[in-house]
Amino acid sequence: MKAEAYTICNAGLSAYLANEHKEYRLKSFSRGIMVGVVTTIPAYFITKYYQLPQLYAALPLTGGMLSGIYEGLTNAESNDSLHTSDFDTVCESLEEEESEDEEESEEEV
Repeated sequence: MKAEAYTICNAGLSAYLANEHKEYRLKSFSRGIMVGVVTTIPAYFITKYYQLPQLYAALPLTGGMLSGIYEGLTNAESNDSLHTSDFDTVCESLEEEESEDEEESEEEV
């Protein structure tokens, strides 16, 4: 866990934010797919029951995908201030630990 934190801090804030944006977009798209699939199943049975064109059954899936993509693209940067403060907090604590370790090693010599 600590090694991962060092890697993230060494990569920098922009790399950390880019990774968070990527994860948010993927999560939003996945949520859109799931909502689309869940709503497509009843839509399929409704189109069968009322003998509507089968294309109508695919509309919820398409809508879910598009809304997931839109939400991911437009809101990926909405939590940047929170992510930045988290990054700063973790990296500052790691730097403090590192400086304390250096001071202890200097005292031993």
